[in-house]
Amino acid sequence: MYEVAVIGGGVAGATFAKRFAKEGHKVVVLERKTEKSYKPCAGYINYAARELEPIDKRVIERVADIGKLYSYTGAELKLNLNKYPGALVYPSEYHQYLRDLAADAGAEIRYSSEVKKVEFKEKHVVLQVGTESVKAKYCVGAFGMNSMLMKFFGKTLPPHIYMFQYEFQLPSKLVEERFGNAVEFYFDSRYTGYGYTWVFPKKNGVTVGTYALQLNKEVITKLNNFVFKHERMKERMRGAQPKKFEKRYIFAGIVPTEVLPELYGKRYVLVGEAGGLTDPLSYHGIYNSIRSARLAATFLSEALTLEKPDKLKEYSDTVLSEIYHADIEFGTKIAKTLYGHELADKLADAVIKLAKTDEELREALTTMLHHKSARHAPLGVLKKKKSKILKRFGIVEAMKLSKQFL
Repeated sequence: MYEVAVIGGGVAGATFAKRFAKEGHKVVVLERKTEKSYKPCAGYINYAARELEPIDKRVIERVADIGKLYSYTGAELKLNLNKYPGALVYPSEYHQYLRDLAADAGAEIRYSSEVKKVEFKEKHVVLQVGTESVKAKYCVGAFGMNSMLMKFFGKTLPPHIYMFQYEFQLPSKLVEERFGNAVEFYFDSRYTGYGYTWVFPKKNGVTVGTYALQLNKEVITKLNNFVFKHERMKERMRGAQPKKFEKRYIFAGIVPTEVLPELYGKRYVLVGEAGGLTDPLSYHGIYNSIRSARLAATFLSEALTLEKPDKLKEYSDTVLSEIYHADIEFGTKIAKTLYGHELADKLADAVIKLAKTDEELREALTTMLHHKSARHAPLGVLKKKKSKILKRFGIVEAMKLSKQFL
């Protein structure tokens, strides 16, 4: 019998397994896909995540030392990330790298091992994998937004949005000339269903994607228009070829927008996106996946060593305190101000234009990208700049935004 069985070998699952195995515990990771299989993910790892779990340079496609924000009017804001650069990776390579580290630490990694059923007994957990039953004292749910698995844990999917993305191939010389090391974010509802559209350059290609509230053809049309018709994109994408994975060119994924109220239960804890622990401002999940996985490894180790199952509740309480209330909650307030309302385009335009001359606001936007500081810091700056931002609107629109603002 294993001490812990982990469902899912992504960032959260692999990070947990590595740290847990290093403590001398017996852990197995059940990954439903094969090695280096494709997963929809933009592949931007901010500085905060890199600082927690450094990445081998062989996995990094490109170091992102510049951030660029664009509004619907074409206004551009360049942000210097040189002090706190992010890393751009291909998720298939990055996830495999993390699983290999876990294996090196002593974790057992099983591929093509889809969990079909989970049963919680009095003193152990039984996971059905094909015709085999895997037994463990505890279980870690690191399976992302999987509604089928959620039901075995007595949970339902939290509120969520959808992510759509393309991977394009382009010679490295052209990527360097046309995109450089900049991560680009476009706030323009003509090209995105919700939030923003992104462009992330790799060594020999570019990842382009957007978010939406619903799965529909309209979003795909918007994304295609952005790639092939947007003034800043159409020439730079000339000669780019879409990459095909599993017989598809475009991929969709589910991104949680709210954290579950409890991240534990009888003999289990949830980590990463399975617990809804995505940053609600950027919708990136890597940083909080690492944070929650590290905490889970600590508390489950204590639960086993000290024979105290109540450590599972302590894990949940700690995550909600240190990750949700200290960070995500503030990001949610910023996101509700910036996204999803009729004046979102104009508000982003006003913020970007003001930040050109306002150093404090520009620094706050930079912080949003590298996430070196918790979200309460940029939230405080936005509140401070509220009157200056609203002065860029007429009376009626300013009144509407005032109610929406933070």
